Amino acid sequence: MTFPLFLRYLIFIFLFVISFIHSSSILDISRLGVSSRSISVGRSTGFTQQAFNIFENPAGLSSMNHVNFSEFFTSTLDDEVSFVFSALAIPLSDGVIGFGWMKASSKDIIHTDISHSYPYEKSRFNYMDELFKIGYGFPLNFNLDFGLTFTYHRFSLGSFVTGTGYNLDFSAHYYLNSWAQFNFFVLNTLPSLKVNYDNNVSLSFPSKIKLNSKFSMDYYNFYSSLAYYFDYSSFDFGLGVDYQLPFFSYLVLGCGYSLTSPMGNLQHHFNVGFSLTLSGIDFSFCYEKSQYLVSPQQYFISFSVDF
Repeated sequence: MTFPLFLRYLIFIFLFVISFIHSSSILDISRLGVSSRSISVGRSTGFTQQAFNIFENPAGLSSMNHVNFSEFFTSTLDDEVSFVFSALAIPLSDGVIGFGWMKASSKDIIHTDISHSYPYEKSRFNYMDELFKIGYGFPLNFNLDFGLTFTYHRFSLGSFVTGTGYNLDFSAHYYLNSWAQFNFFVLNTLPSLKVNYDNNVSLSFPSKIKLNSKFSMDYYNFYSSLAYYFDYSSFDFGLGVDYQLPFFSYLVLGCGYSLTSPMGNLQHHFNVGFSLTLSGIDFSFCYEKSQYLVSPQQYFISFSVDF
């Protein structure tokens, strides 16, 4: 497949998605990032040989040739919400199947009431937002891979409200040559499917499209990412670079910048990190200086194991 033909496919998919997706109201918990390594290079996703690809580039699974288990977690966001992501990838004869679990949660949230014109603590409750994913990545030809992911969403806010729903993700990964590759990701491709709550409310899934690129030169890799969120008609943008030490090839250093706009508010994120890989075990750490309301400094940790 020639590059111009790939671009025609990409433009067709982009216009198709634009014509069908509309705004939604539930939280996209993957917006934080899906691994410390990707966050450290401007939140560009889908270029590692790790099971994290199930979250934002299932097509990238197809390049994996080992069983891989990956785990990602963060410091508590804004002193309130904690995140944990887990993923497993298993190569098959004609592709790779992946499984993923994402959880955002907060405990002991105070439920207040009013008595004699004064507020008091009535009870405490927990918040939980979970995504379960199963996906499959497969090669279409030498240059182009496709991937699909089924997502099951489960939400609970104490005993006040619970909700469930399901949707589908899609991605394509194109290898231009040995030094340039791109991936295109669509989150929640079916806007007619809703998250249904037990209080008779139905909300749309968050929808986005994202384009990532990677250019390699000697010991350097240069990354970019551009995402469009239909919820608030907003863009996220990121740039990053990593460097593999020539005298110690097990260690990769990375840095990046990303601009996000949750709820229409611009936030700047500056990241530095490293990744250490030994005998099929990868440990990655990322530090972020950002504009979160309470916790402007965050750290992200992930590890990945090949079997």
